[in-house]
Amino acid sequence: MLGFFGSFRICELLPKKARSIDPRVDLLRRDIEVLERKMGSTKRKLLRISLKSPKESKTNSEPIKVEVLSTGNAFCPVGAFLNYEKLYGHLLGGNAAFRSGVSGSAISQNFFNKKLKKMFSPYISYGTLTGHSFRSGLTSLLGEAGFEDDEIRALGRWSSESFRRYVKLGRLKRLRNTEKLSAWVDNLFD
Repeated sequence: MLGFFGSFRICELLPKKARSIDPRVDLLRRDIEVLERKMGSTKRKLLRISLKSPKESKTNSEPIKVEVLSTGNAFCPVGAFLNYEKLYGHLLGGNAAFRSGVSGSAISQNFFNKKLKKMFSPYISYGTLTGHSFRSGLTSLLGEAGFEDDEIRALGRWSSESFRRYVKLGRLKRLRNTEKLSAWVDNLFD
């Protein structure tokens, strides 16, 4: 949930190697704050994630802070993180943010991608499914839902137009766009 709702690259959440964590780059438990803030008339929980080496700000010496808000439903990224901590215990600040309950090692990018493929193999028999699919999936869903380019760019922390290559519109949306374009062309020649 966190990868999807935060539009994170898998390398921003998980280390390359399970047994060698680089605290200058890898996400540690201390880099995730669980906060509660008033938004409108209600209080909501959120996660504030400090990314030390995000792709979009390689020149920054300070981490960027990404806030992931509670959705209040079964797909809530904040609830999922809190449930993860209940299940595996609250980690010390210097530990990798996500660890395997079996070995205690950090969950590496490779391990996560293998588990993801195995879990979804009965449902998806095409293409490549990886942790990066959450980032591109969110972008496609936002495009299909009619979000403006500026909104998509802000949610995914893109500073360029590169987000466009991730937007894969479904057939129904493409049909609607084709119908709109066709009506526009018809009006040109009336």
